[in-house]
Amino acid sequence: MDGIIVYKGRYGATQQYARWLSELSGIHNVIAEKVTDDELEQNNLVVLGSSVYVGKLMLAGWIRRNIKLLVRKKIILFIVCGTTANETEATEEIIRNNVPLEIKHTCEIFFLPGRVIHKNLSLKHRILFKVAGIFEKNPIKRRAFTEDWDKVQKENLNPITVAIKRVSQKMPVH
Repeated sequence: MDGIIVYKGRYGATQQYARWLSELSGIHNVIAEKVTDDELEQNNLVVLGSSVYVGKLMLAGWIRRNIKLLVRKKIILFIVCGTTANETEATEEIIRNNVPLEIKHTCEIFFLPGRVIHKNLSLKHRILFKVAGIFEKNPIKRRAFTEDWDKVQKENLNPITVAIKRVSQKMPVH
């Protein structure tokens, strides 16, 4: 299939989703730091995967650096975070602050649940989570900052695999 999965995360959830998606779709996956301009140039479909920290996509800088190549591609973006797809205001803010206007209109965006295992977090992130938990008024959201949770499941990729199939059927064959 004509496509590439480019991802960047910190604690493994985004990488796991990228690997599963690669298995399900037959599309090669590569960590953002290792993808070449040639690889981007050769693929009409670019699936981007990124985790979010403090409202910022881990892949944001990479997207900005590669925007001239990306504007000519069909893009599917999956965002791995604690914000759920039905938290419309929060997801719209993440999109508004991280997805460049140049690709926003051609980009399909999916939010996937991630995981937080506190013992695996850096000291800085453990402190940030602890402070966020102190200030969070909603008890359910507060627990998401103070307790371990893992919602990474292969089934979460079903809507993305459907989108990849739909997009690939519309793409010209080389």
